Amino acid sequence: MVWTLGATPLVWRKRVQHNNLISAFAKGNVEVIATYLDTEEIDLTILAVEDVFDKAAAKKQLMAFFKRYPAVSFESMHEGQSKGTKAQYLIGTLRTESRVFKVNIALKNGLIQSIIIS
Repeated sequence: MVWTLGATPLVWRKRVQHNNLISAFAKGNVEVIATYLDTEEIDLTILAVEDVFDKAAAKKQLMAFFKRYPAVSFESMHEGQSKGTKAQYLIGTLRTESRVFKVNIALKNGLIQSIIIS
């Protein structure tokens, strides 16, 4: 099979996207995470604080989180697609220098709709 950029299967693109997100969370790389944030609004929950942010504000919140909790690693525990929708999800464990967090990421059309860090 010949792989070309224009003919890349959707499943392969989703796998690359999930790998990029896993790597970005493992490194606390908010710049890469931000490339996947929805431009309209993102539901963001960090610990007990939940709100809806635009992309710029969500990026600032994530930067503050990773400054306080520098990332050490991220392990994907489960990922898939919701039945009947085009929504994907990624659930994993984020290890930081001082704590371990569960992370839930919901995506639609390749863009992050929500992040829950608990």
